[in-house]
Amino acid sequence: MPKRHKDDPSPSYQRKQSVPGDGRYATESVINDGQRICNQCKEWKSFDCYAKNKQCVMGINATCRDCVNEKARARYAAKDILSRRKQQKSNYDKERRGKLRAEGKLKPLDPDTARMQMLRRNYGMTPDDYDAMVAEQSNQCLICSVNGESERNHRLVIDHCHASGKVRGLLCNKCNLLLGHADDTIDRLERAILYLKQRGEG
Repeated sequence: MPKRHKDDPSPSYQRKQSVPGDGRYATESVINDGQRICNQCKEWKSFDCYAKNKQCVMGINATCRDCVNEKARARYAAKDILSRRKQQKSNYDKERRGKLRAEGKLKPLDPDTARMQMLRRNYGMTPDDYDAMVAEQSNQCLICSVNGESERNHRLVIDHCHASGKVRGLLCNKCNLLLGHADDTIDRLERAILYLKQRGEG
């Protein structure tokens, strides 16, 4: 196939001009009079509107700061980055604990100490606060009145609002899962009651 001449006017071939400074090349439609066109919003902006990037033409990013920030805010709003970073940290901590445990540098945590840390971390409570709630409820689930002694670990579980984090009371495991699977939605629970009344028998 013959080589195309530099003056070839076909749309698939663009003349390139050398960009001083880094030896790279850019099409004439990208760099013009101290400005660069953003590949996201397609607006001409001065070099100051772009972050530095040695791998790109003129040592600046191909996307302006406003577009980069807008995209980052959208990703944070969708919790994509946060969830990924949380998972990465969880995997790192798990791997690190396993390595320390294999080397004998990590001692097993006392069950009482582990429970105290869990209460403080997840609910901002102490074991004394939990015991006070047990006494106030007579160690019974606030929904079905089952006794906590019949539950796993002989304890009721802590029910809390997932939106505010406020502790609401102590429930048995089944009732706590019931609220969780219903997303704490009163309307859904009322429709479930209506469904059982209409079709529960037989």
